[in-house]
Amino acid sequence: MNVAGRHPGVRDPSLQDVVRELARYLRGHPHAGDSVDGIAQWWLNLTPDSVGLVERALEVLREAGVVVGARAPDGRIHYRRRVPDAPADAAAIEAALDRLCAAPPALPPGGRARPPPRP
Repeated sequence: MNVAGRHPGVRDPSLQDVVRELARYLRGHPHAGDSVDGIAQWWLNLTPDSVGLVERALEVLREAGVVVGARAPDGRIHYRRRVPDAPADAAAIEAALDRLCAAPPALPPGGRARPPPRP
C-alpha cells in the first residue's frame, strides 16, 4: 500500500487518506505489525515528517476497535490488527474495516483527530 502512489501529485495526504490506506493494508495483511515509524515508511511510503499524521490515523483505528498497540522491549509501541476473541468479534472487526476502507469517519474541522494519548 502506498498513500503517495494512490494519490499522485498529493504531497500531503489527509488524515482520512491515511486511515483508509491503513484499513486496506490491515485487511490485506492481517498479521502485520510495526512501529509508527515502520508503518509510515514501509506500509504507506510516507516521509518521516508524516509520523504525527500516522499516529492520529492509528488512534482513529484504535477507537474503531481494529488496532491495538503494545510496548516492545525497545520502548516503542508496535501496532497490529486486533485479534478477535470470538467469531462475532471477528465479524465486527471485518465490518469496521469495511466501513473505514469505504469512508473513514468524519473528522473535526481541519481534518485532525485529537492526538493519541502517550502511554
